[in-house]
Amino acid sequence: MRSVSFSIFSNTQALVLSFSKVVCGLVLVLLAAGCSGPALQRSPTEASQTGAQALEQRAYTAVEQGDYLTGIQILEEVLRQDRTNAKAMYVLGYVYGQLGEIENEINYYEAAIQAGYRSEQAFHNLGKAYLGTDQTALAMQSFEKGLILNPANADNHFGLGMAYQNVFEYDKAEREFMKAIELEPDVPEFREYLGRFYEDAGELKKAEEQFRWILEIAPQYEGAREYVEEIERKRMLRDNR
Repeated sequence: MRSVSFSIFSNTQALVLSFSKVVCGLVLVLLAAGCSGPALQRSPTEASQTGAQALEQRAYTAVEQGDYLTGIQILEEVLRQDRTNAKAMYVLGYVYGQLGEIENEINYYEAAIQAGYRSEQAFHNLGKAYLGTDQTALAMQSFEKGLILNPANADNHFGLGMAYQNVFEYDKAEREFMKAIELEPDVPEFREYLGRFYEDAGELKKAEEQFRWILEIAPQYEGAREYVEEIERKRMLRDNR
Protein backbone atom coordinates (compact mmCIF):
# COMPACT_ATOMS: atom_id res chain seq x y z
CA MET A 1 0.00 0.00 0.00
CA ARG A 2 1.10 3.48 -0.63
CA SER A 3 2.39 5.74 2.11
CA VAL A 4 0.16 8.16 3.88
CA SER A 5 0.57 11.90 3.71
CA PHE A 6 -1.16 14.69 5.53
CA SER A 7 -1.36 18.41 4.93
CA ILE A 8 -0.10 20.74 7.63
CA PHE A 9 -2.48 23.65 7.01
CA SER A 10 -6.08 23.81 5.99
CA ASN A 11 -6.99 26.21 3.16
CA THR A 12 -8.34 28.63 5.77
CA GLN A 13 -5.10 28.55 7.73
CA ALA A 14 -3.08 29.17 4.55
CA LEU A 15 -5.23 32.23 3.75
CA VAL A 16 -4.75 33.53 7.30
CA LEU A 17 -0.98 33.17 6.95
CA SER A 18 -0.97 35.00 3.60
CA PHE A 19 -3.10 37.79 5.06
CA SER A 20 -0.78 38.05 8.06
CA LYS A 21 2.20 38.54 5.74
CA VAL A 22 0.41 41.38 3.95
CA VAL A 23 -0.47 43.07 7.26
CA CYS A 24 3.11 42.77 8.51
CA GLY A 25 4.35 44.31 5.30
CA LEU A 26 2.04 47.31 5.69
CA VAL A 27 3.12 47.82 9.29
CA LEU A 28 6.78 47.85 8.24
CA VAL A 29 6.04 50.40 5.51
CA LEU A 30 4.27 52.71 8.00
CA LEU A 31 7.11 52.45 10.48
CA ALA A 32 9.68 53.21 7.80
CA ALA A 33 7.70 56.33 6.84
CA GLY A 34 7.78 57.57 10.41
CA CYS A 35 4.10 57.04 10.98
CA SER A 36 2.88 56.13 14.40
CA GLY A 37 -0.31 54.59 15.58
CA PRO A 38 -1.86 52.87 18.55
CA ALA A 39 -0.07 49.75 19.76
CA LEU A 40 -1.80 46.52 18.81
CA GLN A 41 -2.52 44.46 21.89
CA ARG A 42 -3.46 40.78 21.74
CA SER A 43 -5.81 39.38 24.30
CA PRO A 44 -4.54 36.52 26.49
CA THR A 45 -6.87 34.16 24.56
CA GLU A 46 -5.43 35.23 21.20
CA ALA A 47 -1.88 34.84 22.47
CA SER A 48 -2.71 31.37 23.80
CA GLN A 49 -4.22 30.33 20.47
CA THR A 50 -1.18 31.55 18.57
CA GLY A 51 1.14 29.63 20.90
CA ALA A 52 -0.90 26.45 20.50
CA GLN A 53 -0.87 26.75 16.71
CA ALA A 54 2.90 27.25 16.70
CA LEU A 55 3.36 24.20 18.92
CA GLU A 56 1.16 22.11 16.65
CA GLN A 57 3.10 23.29 13.58
CA ARG A 58 6.38 22.27 15.23
CA ALA A 59 4.97 18.78 15.73
CA TYR A 60 3.85 18.42 12.11
CA THR A 61 7.22 19.67 10.84
CA ALA A 62 9.02 17.11 12.99
CA VAL A 63 6.80 14.31 11.66
CA GLU A 64 7.32 15.39 8.04
CA GLN A 65 11.07 15.29 8.65
CA GLY A 66 10.84 11.78 10.09
CA ASP A 67 11.63 12.88 13.65
CA TYR A 68 8.81 10.81 15.08
CA LEU A 69 9.87 10.79 18.73
CA THR A 70 9.97 14.58 18.83
CA GLY A 71 6.65 14.67 17.01
CA ILE A 72 5.09 12.39 19.62
CA GLN A 73 6.37 14.48 22.52
CA ILE A 74 5.03 17.72 21.05
CA LEU A 75 1.69 16.22 19.97
CA GLU A 76 1.14 14.81 23.45
CA GLU A 77 1.65 18.33 24.79
CA VAL A 78 -0.79 19.66 22.17
CA LEU A 79 -3.38 17.19 23.43
CA ARG A 80 -2.73 18.11 27.05
CA GLN A 81 -3.65 21.66 26.09
CA ASP A 82 -6.61 20.65 23.92
CA ARG A 83 -8.04 17.17 24.40
CA THR A 84 -10.44 17.68 21.46
CA ASN A 85 -7.75 18.20 18.79
CA ALA A 86 -8.78 15.47 16.35
CA LYS A 87 -6.06 16.19 13.82
CA ALA A 88 -3.34 15.82 16.46
CA MET A 89 -4.84 12.42 17.38
CA TYR A 90 -4.86 11.37 13.72
CA VAL A 91 -1.21 12.34 13.19
CA LEU A 92 -0.23 10.49 16.38
CA GLY A 93 -1.93 7.42 14.95
CA TYR A 94 0.06 7.84 11.75
CA VAL A 95 3.33 8.23 13.67
CA TYR A 96 2.76 5.16 15.81
CA GLY A 97 1.94 3.23 12.64
CA GLN A 98 5.29 4.28 11.16
CA LEU A 99 6.97 3.03 14.33
CA GLY A 100 5.15 -0.31 14.16
CA GLU A 101 3.20 0.27 17.38
CA ILE A 102 -0.10 -0.89 15.93
CA GLU A 103 -2.11 -0.91 19.17
CA ASN A 104 -1.33 2.77 19.76
CA GLU A 105 -1.95 3.46 16.08
CA ILE A 106 -5.44 1.96 16.30
CA ASN A 107 -6.26 3.75 19.55
CA TYR A 108 -5.36 7.18 18.19
CA TYR A 109 -7.11 6.65 14.84
CA GLU A 110 -10.26 5.56 16.68
CA ALA A 111 -10.01 8.58 18.98
CA ALA A 112 -9.51 10.95 16.03
CA ILE A 113 -12.55 9.59 14.21
CA GLN A 114 -14.61 9.75 17.40
CA ALA A 115 -13.53 13.39 17.80
CA GLY A 116 -14.69 14.22 14.28
CA TYR A 117 -11.73 13.48 11.98
CA ARG A 118 -13.85 11.41 9.61
CA SER A 119 -11.88 11.29 6.37
CA GLU A 120 -11.60 8.50 3.81
CA GLN A 121 -7.86 8.35 4.53
CA ALA A 122 -8.44 7.97 8.27
CA PHE A 123 -10.78 5.03 7.70
CA HIS A 124 -8.30 3.48 5.25
CA ASN A 125 -5.40 3.74 7.69
CA LEU A 126 -7.50 2.33 10.51
CA GLY A 127 -8.64 -0.52 8.28
CA LYS A 128 -5.05 -1.40 7.42
CA ALA A 129 -4.12 -1.38 11.10
CA TYR A 130 -7.01 -3.73 11.86
CA LEU A 131 -5.83 -6.06 9.09
CA GLY A 132 -2.37 -6.04 10.64
CA THR A 133 -3.83 -7.37 13.88
CA ASP A 134 -6.13 -9.93 12.21
CA GLN A 135 -9.28 -7.98 13.10
CA THR A 136 -10.80 -8.57 9.68
CA ALA A 137 -14.42 -7.74 10.52
CA LEU A 138 -13.42 -4.35 11.95
CA ALA A 139 -11.18 -3.75 8.94
CA MET A 140 -14.11 -4.37 6.59
CA GLN A 141 -16.26 -1.92 8.52
CA SER A 142 -13.57 0.73 8.37
CA PHE A 143 -12.95 0.38 4.63
CA GLU A 144 -16.69 0.42 3.97
CA LYS A 145 -17.10 3.63 6.00
CA GLY A 146 -14.35 5.18 3.93
CA LEU A 147 -16.17 4.17 0.76
CA ILE A 148 -19.38 5.75 2.02
CA LEU A 149 -17.48 9.03 2.21
CA ASN A 150 -15.95 8.52 -1.24
CA PRO A 151 -16.99 5.52 -3.36
CA ALA A 152 -14.15 6.31 -5.78
CA ASN A 153 -11.36 5.82 -3.24
CA ALA A 154 -9.15 3.12 -4.75
CA ASP A 155 -7.21 2.44 -1.54
CA ASN A 156 -10.35 1.57 0.40
CA HIS A 157 -11.58 -0.72 -2.39
CA PHE A 158 -8.23 -2.47 -2.34
CA GLY A 159 -8.20 -2.76 1.44
CA LEU A 160 -11.69 -4.22 1.36
CA GLY A 161 -10.47 -6.76 -1.20
CA MET A 162 -7.68 -7.83 1.14
CA ALA A 163 -10.20 -8.23 3.95
CA TYR A 164 -12.44 -10.41 1.77
CA GLN A 165 -9.42 -12.50 0.82
CA ASN A 166 -8.69 -13.06 4.52
CA VAL A 167 -12.11 -14.67 4.97
CA PHE A 168 -11.86 -16.70 1.73
CA GLU A 169 -14.49 -14.70 -0.18
CA TYR A 170 -12.37 -14.72 -3.31
CA ASP A 171 -14.98 -13.50 -5.80
CA LYS A 172 -15.67 -10.42 -3.69
CA ALA A 173 -11.93 -9.92 -3.17
CA GLU A 174 -11.26 -10.00 -6.92
CA ARG A 175 -14.14 -7.58 -7.53
CA GLU A 176 -12.69 -5.04 -5.11
CA PHE A 177 -9.16 -5.45 -6.46
CA MET A 178 -10.42 -4.87 -9.99
CA LYS A 179 -12.42 -1.82 -8.88
CA ALA A 180 -9.28 -0.32 -7.34
CA ILE A 181 -7.34 -0.91 -10.56
CA GLU A 182 -10.19 0.53 -12.63
CA LEU A 183 -10.01 3.70 -10.56
CA GLU A 184 -6.20 3.91 -10.54
CA PRO A 185 -4.84 1.69 -13.34
CA ASP A 186 -1.24 2.86 -13.06
CA VAL A 187 -0.51 1.85 -9.46
CA PRO A 188 1.95 -1.08 -9.75
CA GLU A 189 1.40 -2.22 -6.15
CA PHE A 190 -2.25 -2.94 -6.90
CA ARG A 191 -1.37 -5.04 -9.93
CA GLU A 192 1.43 -6.89 -8.13
CA TYR A 193 -0.94 -7.94 -5.35
CA LEU A 194 -3.62 -9.00 -7.83
CA GLY A 195 -1.04 -10.94 -9.81
CA ARG A 196 0.00 -12.89 -6.73
CA PHE A 197 -3.67 -13.39 -5.87
CA TYR A 198 -4.19 -15.03 -9.28
CA GLU A 199 -1.03 -17.11 -8.92
CA ASP A 200 -2.25 -18.50 -5.59
CA ALA A 201 -5.55 -19.38 -7.30
CA GLY A 202 -3.66 -21.23 -10.06
CA GLU A 203 -4.68 -18.71 -12.73
CA LEU A 204 -1.19 -18.21 -14.10
CA LYS A 205 -2.23 -16.49 -17.33
CA LYS A 206 -4.09 -13.78 -15.43
CA ALA A 207 -1.15 -13.45 -13.05
CA GLU A 208 1.23 -12.97 -15.97
CA GLU A 209 -1.06 -10.33 -17.50
CA GLN A 210 -0.89 -8.22 -14.35
CA PHE A 211 2.89 -8.33 -14.20
CA ARG A 212 3.16 -7.49 -17.89
CA TRP A 213 0.99 -4.46 -17.16
CA ILE A 214 3.50 -3.48 -14.49
CA LEU A 215 6.32 -3.68 -17.03
CA GLU A 216 4.33 -1.34 -19.28
CA ILE A 217 3.60 1.31 -16.64
CA ALA A 218 6.72 0.92 -14.44
CA PRO A 219 9.50 -0.91 -16.34
CA GLN A 220 11.94 -0.59 -13.43
CA TYR A 221 9.51 -1.98 -10.84
CA GLU A 222 11.54 -4.30 -8.65
CA GLY A 223 11.11 -7.98 -9.41
CA ALA A 224 8.42 -7.60 -12.09
CA ARG A 225 10.47 -8.92 -15.03
CA GLU A 226 11.80 -11.84 -13.02
CA TYR A 227 8.28 -12.63 -11.86
CA VAL A 228 7.01 -12.73 -15.46
CA GLU A 229 9.79 -15.17 -16.34
CA GLU A 230 8.92 -17.32 -13.32
CA ILE A 231 5.22 -17.38 -14.25
CA GLU A 232 6.09 -18.34 -17.84
CA ARG A 233 8.27 -21.20 -16.57
CA LYS A 234 5.44 -22.46 -14.34
CA ARG A 235 2.95 -22.30 -17.21
CA MET A 236 5.27 -24.26 -19.50
CA LEU A 237 5.84 -26.93 -16.87
CA ARG A 238 2.10 -27.25 -16.29
CA ASP A 239 1.24 -27.34 -20.00
CA ASN A 240 3.86 -30.02 -20.72
CA ARG A 241 2.51 -32.46 -18.14
